[in-house]
Amino acid sequence: MSVIAETNLFLATPKAWETDQAKRGRFFESFIENILRVIGYNTLSEVRVTGAEIDLVASKTNPHEKCVVECKFRKDLVSAEVIQKLIGILTSEESDTAKLFTTSGFTKDAKGLIERLSTRKVGKKLSFYGPTEILDFLLRLNLVKSPDRLTHYINQESVSRWSLIILPDRKIWHAQITREGVPKFFAVFDAEEERPIKDFDYSAYTALDSLFTGLRYYSDPHVAISRSVHESKHISLASEVISGSRWDDLRPARPIDFVGRDREINLLLQMIEDTRRISTSPHTFGISAPSGWGKSSLALKICDLINNTLDNSFAVSIDCRSAISTSFVSEAIILAFKMAAKAKGITEGEEILISDAAMPLSGIRFEEVFDSMDKKGQKLIIVFDQFEEIFSKEDLLETFEIIKNISYFIDSNNIPVILGIVWKTDISLPQGHPAYHMWHSNSDRRLNIKLKPLDKTESAKMIKNAQKGRQQSLKKQISAKIIDQSQGLPWLIKKLVLHIFNNIDSGTTQFDLLERQLDVKNLFDQDLAELQREHVQCLKFIAHNSPTPVIDVHESFNKDIVNFLIQKNLIIKSGSNYVIYWDIFRDYLTDDKLPSISWNRAFQRDHNASLRALQVIDTQGPISTKDVASTLGLTLKVFYNILTDLIALNLVDSSRDGLLYLPSHMSPLDVKQVAEMARQKLRYHNLNNIIEDNMIHGVGYSFEDFKYFFEIMSDASQNFSKRTIDQYALSMLKWFTFSGLLEEKKNLIYLPTGYGSQFARHYDARKILSGVFLGNSSPLKAFNLFKRLNSDHITREDAETDGLRNSLQDLIALDLVTCDDEGFTAAMELNGDVEIFEAFKQAVVDQETFQFASSHTREGKSKLEIGRALASMHKRLFEAPRIENLLG
Repeated sequence: MSVIAETNLFLATPKAWETDQAKRGRFFESFIENILRVIGYNTLSEVRVTGAEIDLVASKTNPHEKCVVECKFRKDLVSAEVIQKLIGILTSEESDTAKLFTTSGFTKDAKGLIERLSTRKVGKKLSFYGPTEILDFLLRLNLVKSPDRLTHYINQESVSRWSLIILPDRKIWHAQITREGVPKFFAVFDAEEERPIKDFDYSAYTALDSLFTGLRYYSDPHVAISRSVHESKHISLASEVISGSRWDDLRPARPIDFVGRDREINLLLQMIEDTRRISTSPHTFGISAPSGWGKSSLALKICDLINNTLDNSFAVSIDCRSAISTSFVSEAIILAFKMAAKAKGITEGEEILISDAAMPLSGIRFEEVFDSMDKKGQKLIIVFDQFEEIFSKEDLLETFEIIKNISYFIDSNNIPVILGIVWKTDISLPQGHPAYHMWHSNSDRRLNIKLKPLDKTESAKMIKNAQKGRQQSLKKQISAKIIDQSQGLPWLIKKLVLHIFNNIDSGTTQFDLLERQLDVKNLFDQDLAELQREHVQCLKFIAHNSPTPVIDVHESFNKDIVNFLIQKNLIIKSGSNYVIYWDIFRDYLTDDKLPSISWNRAFQRDHNASLRALQVIDTQGPISTKDVASTLGLTLKVFYNILTDLIALNLVDSSRDGLLYLPSHMSPLDVKQVAEMARQKLRYHNLNNIIEDNMIHGVGYSFEDFKYFFEIMSDASQNFSKRTIDQYALSMLKWFTFSGLLEEKKNLIYLPTGYGSQFARHYDARKILSGVFLGNSSPLKAFNLFKRLNSDHITREDAETDGLRNSLQDLIALDLVTCDDEGFTAAMELNGDVEIFEAFKQAVVDQETFQFASSHTREGKSKLEIGRALASMHKRLFEAPRIENLLG
């Protein structure tokens, strides 16, 4: 295909001049002086005038003319203020004309001023020369040879752009040679002697890197570039991000399956609308979050909404894992424009060609395309997903620089293109890394979207969609367990749901699954266990080299192995690469690690309740859930809360027939080992993160402070009653002191160095507590003791001396009092007799034994009959006085 090449001008100085601005400025002035002399001017440099300094004063004798000349060797565009200043000098010096030469061009305001001046008298005296006009001067005056005279050296290959490089000692033509509309190679020629240059070291000069970025050196201009190069494994083929084909596909979610993120979606759609109305609105957005939080799925959802609801806009998400070479960016842009033309008619009929590999959206062709899009109100949104694949690989850093250039170019020129960048945050970036600098330096010119975990409502909806896709229902307890363990992480929700459905298919009951710990590592291990050794080797090969060229994989493994992994959706093809279907699974294959999963679980009972359950399971297990609850004197509902605590901490296991037993690493039962396991799990709890961020070693904090931390952690706490918050916060505090992550001293809470002093402390349930509210004491005695404990601490010795044992048993069973080696304290801080009475009354009313006795009393049963019924249920003696106490 024949391409009409664009031309532009570069002035470059040796890098040794970087700190010498005067030398750089004088170089450009000398260059302009030579041009002026050729057209008949005599010149003087650095002329001092009133209140200013003029770069050059040029003069002619026939006809007489005095001309002031300003030379601007800079990257920034020349502003209107510079032109106004030149007009002032022209007037004050009574010059005939004025000329302004610049290497950068003019701002929008400056161009408008130039256009207005052209109709005024003073405007007739002014001349302005940007890079294009200077280059035209050089060609017309034959100071350099036309690049058309050089095409025979490259066998008439298509050149998208000729760049004239002006150096202090010579002039060079730089050619960008294209294939399929994308610059792939470069060649350099002496612009005065019309000969190829084979040994040009561009790295010795400033501002030239962009001309050579992403291009391979065309070392022998006498030999045509081999067409087979395009089939080389090193050529990148950009591809769009593909969603999963079904709800249970672990690739990014289909837009139809997408859940939540309403706030983020509205922000992004509003941003697109703002770019139509507000010229200063950001044209770049970023979506960032750890692996598996739904970044790619959100990007696909946004693209789908744009493509189906906005008539004049088109969006596409490009998979950066398909990048191998720096031509990836140009190919991605061409792909986006082709898709936009086919789907929406955007730029339809326009030939999209990249003229500059380093600035793919620049050039005359794109100016025409963008003008057309602006008139029609069209927008193109290009999202680069998995962006970390580019900046984390040293051989793709040039590709990163190109995308950085695009970001700045789009923003500064207000073109009808929006750039999206999606990357994961759970990677390490040193502050000196260029990606770190880019991300932070233009943060004020970018809409930043930082994803958070899904809330419980969104998580529940995701599970509901999964059930709909599977046409199979899960028990509410199973769904609640998934929500609890997944902590709002989309990848974990999907993985756990799939695991549960697969288990159900294999014959496991949902009741059995309630009592099993959903260990993510085991889930990945199960994925690998189903594969043969060759399949695992191929997976690890692709993971270690990701993104891995297709040709490399097929050279190392036979076709059947690769096809099997594709059919299982364990690997996917992205452009000319193979990649692991999921970056979390890839990290597991390469480093045997999983993302750390913080969790928000609020433990409803303290560690003592769990230890009592563990004692029963240890001595009587394997044992059914119902029998454990009965032995402890608890309802199944109450015991289930304790059991889920034990499951969350990996302290209990169950057989296929649903019997509970201690895992091998827990038998025989060792309290210190229980405390240590709880410690290792609670270290990743969100409450622990909040504590470490807010508490200072050596400073004591009140229970109210701790309760505040708990409320920050629990987004659901706003729906809890004050009593419930107190109860949950206290249970969490007891777990944290038991695990040694916190310690209590004189009613204050401290962040210890190492293990806290209450590590592994507990009370022996068999010595003080049966676990059932028995009504051992009268309501009045129990209430008065509870009231006393709200302002005092009772030691074990005092309890025995004062005859408080029965009342303490009742208060502990009611979860109103806690006990440790030092004695007894109230489980919550209450103010005034009314609050104390209401808490006491509610605790009694909530008890199963009270509810049973109350309902049977209404039915006319005698206290003796009620006592016998309770005795039969709980295998304990319930005498009439106890029934009186229960109902008192």
